[in-house]
Amino acid sequence: ITIGSTTSSTTSGTTGLVVLAALPIETHSAFSNAVAAYTHSDTAFRAPSFNMNRSRGTQAVPTTLSSGDHLGYISLLGYDGAAYGTSVAMITRASEAWTSSAHGANFEIYTTANGTTTNTQRVMILAGGQIGIGGVNAPTARLHLNAGTATASTAPLKFNSGINLGTAEAGAVEFVTD
Repeated sequence: ITIGSTTSSTTSGTTGLVVLAALPIETHSAFSNAVAAYTHSDTAFRAPSFNMNRSRGTQAVPTTLSSGDHLGYISLLGYDGAAYGTSVAMITRASEAWTSSAHGANFEIYTTANGTTTNTQRVMILAGGQIGIGGVNAPTARLHLNAGTATASTAPLKFNSGINLGTAEAGAVEFVTD
């Protein structure tokens, strides 16, 4: 399938769809509405890809990104009987002003809890590799978990009961009930 190229001018720049090459698109019997892009090559770097390119400015005169600018946003929506609503979203934002030698970016994952319609940030991965889980949007450690509450099933980290390791292992955490 080949999709035509289209653009439109707006006061904030140019938007539209630009297709650089035709993609072989197939459907699969297990997922009859799935779209799959294939490439076949004997080289290691010829994998299918989907690029979302972002700049400030216009298409004719692009300018660099600022810290906090969205680089890309993928949103999965479902119909609820009245409108389409976001269930899960993934966002990448610039974590610094971009230059030819600085491309820092953060990655965020949002989900919608049962019984609500509001997306909430669940995971944040900072440019330096720190990971925040449970609404920690500025993790200060390699893994930073949001605190639980006094309510059952809100602990930030839980281990299933198991069997002790036969040999001590540096850095291992074990939990065994008596």
